[in-house]
Amino acid sequence: MAISIEGYARVRPNVCYNFWQIAYGSLQESKYLTEFSFKQKFLTEENYNLLNKLEIEIGAMLWKSIKSLERYLTDK
Repeated sequence: MAISIEGYARVRPNVCYNFWQIAYGSLQESKYLTEFSFKQKFLTEENYNLLNKLEIEIGAMLWKSIKSLERYLTDK
């Protein structure tokens, strides 16, 4: 199975920063859909909790990367 990571080759800081902001926004949309799916009983509580945990972890990584790049871009 081949894995494609969209945005992996984005090396210019401003382009990367924009991509990470879009990714963070998409994550927030996914969190809403996860909650909606659970309330509609499309997800078990176990799967909902697992997805919620992953969303929090991924969100923290993205946020840390965004803030780090913001500092870099401000200091330039």
